[in-house]
Order: sequence, then C-alpha cells, then structure tokens
Amino acid sequence: MGDREATLDMLNLQTRILLVDDDEISRAVFARVLTEFTSSEVVECVDGLEAKKQFDQEQFPIVISDVRMPGLDGLELLREIRAHENGRDTQVILITGFADVEMALLALREGATEMLTKPIPITDMLQVVERAAKQWDSLKQKKRRRQIPESNVIQKDGDRLHRSTMELADKTVLGIFSRKFQAVVDNALRYNEDRNIPVLITGETGTGKEVMAKVVHYGDSDDISKPFVTVNCAAISASLFESELFGYVGGAFTGALPQGASGKMEAANGGTLFLDEVGEIPMPMQAKLLRALQERAIYRVGGNDRVALDVRVIAATNRDLEQQVQDGGFRSDLYYRLAVGRMELPPLREQKPSIPAMAQLFLAEFAREKQRDFRFINRDAVRMLEQYDWPGNVRQLRNLIEHAVLLYNAVELDSTHLTELEQRMQGVPEPGHGGSGSLHVGAIQLPEANLDLDALTNEIVRKALDKFGGNQLATAKYLGLSRGRLRTLVGHLDKI
Repeated sequence: MGDREATLDMLNLQTRILLVDDDEISRAVFARVLTEFTSSEVVECVDGLEAKKQFDQEQFPIVISDVRMPGLDGLELLREIRAHENGRDTQVILITGFADVEMALLALREGATEMLTKPIPITDMLQVVERAAKQWDSLKQKKRRRQIPESNVIQKDGDRLHRSTMELADKTVLGIFSRKFQAVVDNALRYNEDRNIPVLITGETGTGKEVMAKVVHYGDSDDISKPFVTVNCAAISASLFESELFGYVGGAFTGALPQGASGKMEAANGGTLFLDEVGEIPMPMQAKLLRALQERAIYRVGGNDRVALDVRVIAATNRDLEQQVQDGGFRSDLYYRLAVGRMELPPLREQKPSIPAMAQLFLAEFAREKQRDFRFINRDAVRMLEQYDWPGNVRQLRNLIEHAVLLYNAVELDSTHLTELEQRMQGVPEPGHGGSGSLHVGAIQLPEANLDLDALTNEIVRKALDKFGGNQLATAKYLGLSRGRLRTLVGHLDKI
C-alpha cells in the first residue's frame, strides 16, 4: 500500500464490522485497512457458518463478506442476516472475485448494500464502508412514527402543530392527527407482525384505504424488497378476472400469449396482494379466490400444475359487505375469511380538528413538489376547511390543496385560493354549468394551447365521484356512462 495509503483520509467511523472471508491473506489485508483507516473494530470470521453464529450473538452495523465460501456462502449468509430479527438494517457488502452481472443483480435483489469485485482499490472500499455507516446511522436516527414536520406551521406567528406523521418505506407520508385514526394505525402495525392474517379495510371512498393497506404491508420497516401488488376489482371485466389473478398457460384461450403469463397473485408472492373494491368480485370468482386463500396455492387458467404461494391478502371496500352477504351478492365464507383482521377508517367529517394539520401537510408536499412559495394556511382558509363536510374525504382535501397550489403562488394560502370549495359550500354552479346543472357547451372557454383531453376527462370523473361521495352507480348515471366504462376510467385514475 505504501505511499498510496498516505494520501487517504482517515475516517472516524468508530463502528463494528463483521468481516467474513475464507482466504486468510485477503481477510488480513481487509481487516488491516478497515482498522487503520476507519477507527472501527473488526471481527473476523473464516466462513459463513461462523459469521452466522457471531451475528446471532450480537448485531453488527456492517457485514463485509466474500461470496464464494464453503459451507454457507455469502448469498446464503445475506439471507440469514435479512431473516434475523436484528438484521433488517444491517449494511451487507458482498465481495466476489468474479465479475458476474447476474450474481450482482441477485445479491442486490436479496438486499445487499453493495457488490464489489476483486481486486478492490482501497479508496473504493473506504467509500463504500463510509456510505454504509452513514446509512446505518440514518436508519437508527430516523423516528418513523412520531415525526414533527418542520413544515407543520399554520400561522405566521409560529403557532406549530405538534402532531404525528408516519413515513412508509415507499416514501408515502401519512398524517396521524386524531386519536381515532391513531387507533386504526396501531391495529395496522399489529397486523403487520403476522403475515398469515388477512385484513379487511372498510371506509368511504377517499378515506385512505390503500395507504392503510401499505401500513399493514410495510409496518415501520424500511424494507421495500417485498412486493405490494394492487388489483382494482372494479376495473376488471368478469371474463378476465381469473386470468388476471391466477395467470394462464399458453393456448388457454383465444388471444392468450403462447408462453402464457403469470397473474397478480404470483407477482405478489412473498409480499402483499391488495384487493381494492373487493365487493365487485363476480360470484363465480369468489369461490375460486376462497380456495386459493385456503390452500395458499393456485392453478393457472388452463393449467394442471399447482403453484404454491406465500401472499398476504388485504382487501378494501366502501360497501357494506355484511349487507351484501345478506343480500346474496357476496359469499359469507369468503367474507369471514377476509375479515379475520378488520379495520374501519373514519370519514374526514368525524375528524374535523385534524383537518388544518392534514391540509398543512399536503400544502408542504405540493409546494415542494411544484416549487411554490406556500408555507402557511391563514385562519379564514382554515375556518372554510373545517366547515365543509368533505364527502370525498381525505382524497378530496388533498386534491383541493393540490389544485390551489397548481393555480396560485404565495407564501400564505388564503380563502381566495379556495374558490372551488367556496362554490361548493354556497351551492354555486361551477363555471360552464347552468343553474339546472345542465352543461352549456357554448360557455366552455377552450385554452389557447393544446387541450389535454385525457386530463380533462380525469378531472370530470374525479369531480363527479366527489359529487356523489364515491358512489359509482350514481356517478355512471350522472355521466351517461355504462358501469363498466366508469370502472375502466376509475382504474386509470388509480394509476396516475
């Protein structure tokens, strides 16, 4: 190393590193470099089995391991660490003497922090270890469940809201501003601990059922390796339901791909399948879904091979499923199977004291995203938000704030930026509508630039759903659409 070492900066990491390599010379060199240049304590192991025993005894922030070793190799050791109750946050750096792209991709999918190929320059090794140490510190310092966002300021005089937010692993931020909602979140975190418990989430449209499903899926973990697959049951035609969920073999039906295709349940293997609007599943399909849940296995359409699955199932609906069972529209055995874990999300009108904080959270998010100056919501605007009943719930509030941030720019959001809400509260028809509610085409002002017809259609569907509190039957009738066509449009909305 010699003169090159003298040019290297000393890293004062002072961490503990588990170093695993069956090559004694290679291990000794790595240990010397790590000890001298990072001020870290290095514990050496000659193979994966010894390393596993060592890790069982104590948690290490960083593990550096060779891949090819007798007994337990580096990839197997990585899996053992990730499966360990104290190994979720451990930074695992794998080293190989072979430039194998497929192995590198596999290692990263399995949760490796970095994959290095020998020979490794000292500077590269130290940079990777430094990044790993910083990531470890970040994970440990992060308060996932009781953060107080700096942007949670309602008034210019510094009146701060000391409330809670929860950031999920996919960067979704959930505001928890009421005791009733906190109780729901606590239940979701308990359900997260047992993947064998199916969960049914009920609540009006826009109350955040998919976000709560993600709380059940992710919990308070940073692990994003397990899939979260969403199926909008209202957007799938009855004839395609089975192939969409279970997949199919080649030649199973006219138009089927020659090689066949896997379904959403296989895509969710090892993770979570979220069945949104589960009350829309056709009766014949309900029996097949029940069997799949009971046997934890499926058969592809047209196939005879049993496909075993490890899938957590979370279902959601804005319907009264118990009433639907009594009316014969939903199987009682499937209902009781899905409702082992049960959560009901409160509508926003029952959480009015939390509306200002929730609106502020959305304001900060969209101001940052759209590079606006908004920081505060003034008292008049807060009063307007609190007086409205929000038939579209949290989704409607979020859309309103996004709309205001998109159209205006100021430091303070006031009532003049909430004209759409004011019109709703006063019962004033929106621009382009007559008093009877009929649309006067001649009154529509087309923009000078190109018209985005898809965006306009999406906005109309959103507003119509809000108007009828998410009732798709009433919305379809109002828009003059078939129920199937509306389902397709709603399914598109969920993807944007």
